[in-house]
Amino acid sequence: MTARGAPRDRPSGARRTDPAPTTARAAAAALLPPKPPVDLECAKLLEVLRKRCPGLFKGDPLPPGTVGPEVPVDLGSVRQLAAVAAVDNGQGMVVWASGDNELVVLAAKVDVQLSSGLFVVRIPVECEQIPAAVMIEVAFATGDDKRPAGMVLATESRPRGPAAVVDVWADALVAYALQVVVRVTNGVAGATGVDTDGAPLVSAGLVATPDGIRVQTLARHAFDRVGS
Repeated sequence: MTARGAPRDRPSGARRTDPAPTTARAAAAALLPPKPPVDLECAKLLEVLRKRCPGLFKGDPLPPGTVGPEVPVDLGSVRQLAAVAAVDNGQGMVVWASGDNELVVLAAKVDVQLSSGLFVVRIPVECEQIPAAVMIEVAFATGDDKRPAGMVLATESRPRGPAAVVDVWADALVAYALQVVVRVTNGVAGATGVDTDGAPLVSAGLVATPDGIRVQTLARHAFDRVGS
């Protein structure tokens, strides 16, 4: 399987430092609604509450293992975040290579579809074995309003798409799609607040609905603390 055009990227099994979560976090911070202004009297009351109940308010540093706010993100924002999360090092188009096989991944055009309890990552790809770019779909079952599941995600045994692509690249496509989901959710969580070490919050739960997602935030546990 040979890709058409585009510069050659690393083999699909290679690993490297991943700067994208910070990018996703910055994008999420820009998309989430700003805090409303607080008048002087309310500010004094809030300060008293913060001292008595640390971690109660969004933005307060959370102790290790503490659950933070659940953050809603509308479908349009999820799609924007996925497009950011799918791109590595600013490369909107990359070539995966494994032996004699190559696949062009149009990372900048990755899209998302949502329904109740389902998060579908749609990945456009090209190669010589198919006449034009096709959309590969990787569907993840998530929690929904009736059945919360934390960050436990289940997927099908193989992505949805042409056999010429899926037969060779199934595992890599699932891993890439999962990376997009994790980057989106951790980006949202990290834009919401920090723990007492100053590290961004992480995602501890995901609920998908037709209108968007909700991300449950969490401060890293003591064994995973930054600088510990």
